[in-house]
Amino acid sequence: MKNNVMQALLFVGMLFFAVGCSNDSAAEEPVEVEREELELLLEKIDFDAEWEEITIQFTTNLPEETVVDTLALLDSNNTAVLELEVQNYSLQDSTTVVFELGEKDREGLPEEELSMVLTVFVDETTNTHFLSNEVIGGSFSDMQMHYADSELLQLSAGNQPNAYSFNLRSSNKKSLPEEIFEKAEEVVEEEEPTVEETAEAEVEVEPEPEPETKVETSEFQLVTTSDLKNNFDAFFGMKIEVKGEVTQVIQYDPYAMSDTAQSYLVNISDPNNYNADNSVWVEILSNPPTLFEGSKVTVKGTLLDTYTYESVMGTPITVPYILASSIE
Repeated sequence: MKNNVMQALLFVGMLFFAVGCSNDSAAEEPVEVEREELELLLEKIDFDAEWEEITIQFTTNLPEETVVDTLALLDSNNTAVLELEVQNYSLQDSTTVVFELGEKDREGLPEEELSMVLTVFVDETTNTHFLSNEVIGGSFSDMQMHYADSELLQLSAGNQPNAYSFNLRSSNKKSLPEEIFEKAEEVVEEEEPTVEETAEAEVEVEPEPEPETKVETSEFQLVTTSDLKNNFDAFFGMKIEVKGEVTQVIQYDPYAMSDTAQSYLVNISDPNNYNADNSVWVEILSNPPTLFEGSKVTVKGTLLDTYTYESVMGTPITVPYILASSIE
C-alpha cells in the first residue's frame, strides 16, 4: 500500500514537471509580428493660376509624427519634375503641400501622369518611432528583408548605427491640371486714335532706362572631399557640385531607386593629392551618360545620405550618396 502511494506521488510530480517544461518552451517561442505595409496615395492636384501655385493632397498610413525631408513628383522616367525640400515637415501638421512655380516655364512641365514620392530619414534622434515599432518599421535589416521586392519603397543605409532612409512612392498616378498648359490670351480692341492722342504721340518722349540685368548664380554649391569629410551635416540635403574621376561603373545596384537608374563611384580627390578613399556614390535616375573608368565628370545633385557597399575583399565601405540631376 505504501509503495502504491509513493508511486502515485511520483507520477503526479513528473506530470507537473512535464507541464511546467511545456509552458516554458511555449513561452520561449518567438511571436511573429504581422507587419503593416507602408502606403502613399496621391489624392488631388490643383492649380491656382493667380498665385502660380500647385497644391497637392495625399493620404498615407505613415504615423502622424513622421517628419518628411523631401517631397517630389516624378514623371515616367522617374525624373523629379517638381521637388520640394520640406525638412522638419510633420504629417501631423498637414497632408497638403504647395509648390510655388514662380518663374518656372509651365510649358516645360509634362502632360502625363505623375507619381509622388516622400523621403524619410530614420535615426536615433529623428523618426525614432520606426526603430521601435516593428509593425511599420524596425531596423534597417528588418525593413530590407520585408521590402526587398517592393517597387514602392526603396531603402538606403545611413552613416550611423540604427540609421537609414527610405523613399515611399505613391501607388497611383495623376496628371497635372489642364489649366497649367493653357496660355492666357488677352484680346485688346484697337480704337482709332483721336486728334489729341495723335498730337501727344508726336511729342518726343525720352526713352525709359533699360532694366538692369541680373546675374544669376548657380544653385549648386561646389564642394570638395574635405568639405564632405569635415562638415557632412552642413551640406546634408543641399544641392552640391563635385568634380572628379569615375573609378567604377556599377553594373548592378540592388538598391537603385528605379529600373532606369545608373550608379557610379566617383573619386573627387584634389588632382595634386589623390586618395583612393575620397569617393562618392552617384546615382542618376534616368538618361545616364555613357561613362567609363577614368572619365572626368562634373556632378550636380543633392547630398541625400551615405551609401555602404562591399569592396572586392568583402570589406564594407561607407561613402557620401549624391542623387544626381546632371552628370557632365
